[in-house]
Amino acid sequence: MSINPILSHLQTHFFNNSINVLEIGARYGESSKVILNSLKVNKYMIIDPYTSYNEYSNDGFNKIMSNDNDDIIFNKTKNELESLHNNIVFYRTFSTDTNTINAFEDTTSIDLIFIDGNHTYKYVLEDLENYYPKLKNTGIICGDDFFMRTHANTCEHMRTTT
Repeated sequence: MSINPILSHLQTHFFNNSINVLEIGARYGESSKVILNSLKVNKYMIIDPYTSYNEYSNDGFNKIMSNDNDDIIFNKTKNELESLHNNIVFYRTFSTDTNTINAFEDTTSIDLIFIDGNHTYKYVLEDLENYYPKLKNTGIICGDDFFMRTHANTCEHMRTTT
């Protein structure tokens, strides 16, 4: 699991304190399950549009989500995670959605932010800029898969946005 390398640090840092977690990008909920089973979670919030990205047509990961199965994946993930915890909130939108950003109070809302959404520099930077202010002073922000988008897609995306 992608959260595993930092898990022991998170357990030590948060010890037995009840925490609020925000995960940006959950897909199947693999990291969500690890966090829910390893930490004392008060509230678990997930931001994920559960849709494919047009600008990443060459990426195998993008083909997982399609109009045919994005609702199926969302509902399966939602059901599995809700069976593990009774306080999970899904925001089925992009992390740049202003209403979603504003749903979290600055410096009081979140103990742990795990960024695992769109992995290109531009979007990771936006997630950091938008959600770091929501993190408690004693909170931790982390992420993974910084290498997951192919060079072809990155170049393709830059051509279409510049």
